[in-house]
Amino acid sequence: MQIIVIGGGRSIKEGIELGLWTKIKDLFTIGTNYSFNYFIPTILTFADVSFYKEQLENLRKLPSILVGNFLIRKYKLEELPNLYLLPVNNSKYTRDLSEGVYKGFTGIFSLSLAIYLLDNLGVEEKEIFLLGMDWGNITYEKDKVINNFSVSDKGIDKVDPKNIIKVGKGYRILTHFYDGKIYHRGSGKVDYYVTHNPAVIFNPYKSIKDIKIWNVSPKSHIPTFPKIDYPTFFSKLRKCSINIKKIKEILEKIKE
Repeated sequence: MQIIVIGGGRSIKEGIELGLWTKIKDLFTIGTNYSFNYFIPTILTFADVSFYKEQLENLRKLPSILVGNFLIRKYKLEELPNLYLLPVNNSKYTRDLSEGVYKGFTGIFSLSLAIYLLDNLGVEEKEIFLLGMDWGNITYEKDKVINNFSVSDKGIDKVDPKNIIKVGKGYRILTHFYDGKIYHRGSGKVDYYVTHNPAVIFNPYKSIKDIKIWNVSPKSHIPTFPKIDYPTFFSKLRKCSINIKKIKEILEKIKE
């Protein structure tokens, strides 16, 4: 079985130009945050309480299974019928999620969830594709970043022109494939990637040998998984049956 995890990185734009949304339609997908605006994932994940609160009415209409950070209960928000809340452990990865889902970063949260689901769905062949997991695939000078969102005129020549838009007197760095159309609290926050070493954060996954994990982003800064391009990714895709009832039963056992 294959699970496709869709992060928000700008490298996905290459796949979109090659017909990504059509090619993954009806496959087992885990979308993160605002990705649901572009396709309907099997599961939509979120780790940000503000995202859930802001998008509640849109999520209410979504047929996908919703899996999120249990911290939304702290704010006593409405829990939708299709919502499963899982505890988070920011310091330790346990494959069986017995101590919570590793990291409250949505992409990593989703990867840990994908591994757990494959372990419990009773399938022999296991494969995960990570899309948009670039981890700061942007060239810029750190000291030119203003308020974590924009760069000055003086430093603009250090940023890939494809990854900037002019905003007022400055420029905003585009970090996600939907930036420019959807604004969110993570937009332009390049320091986030600089201060979190991907080699360290993703290191626990090196122990996983029985699941093939591909990073569909050749320029990604994450060194842990083999990288492939979109044509190669598309050539590897195959249809598989998705047992929604079984997925819900698995989630029911681990939810907070």
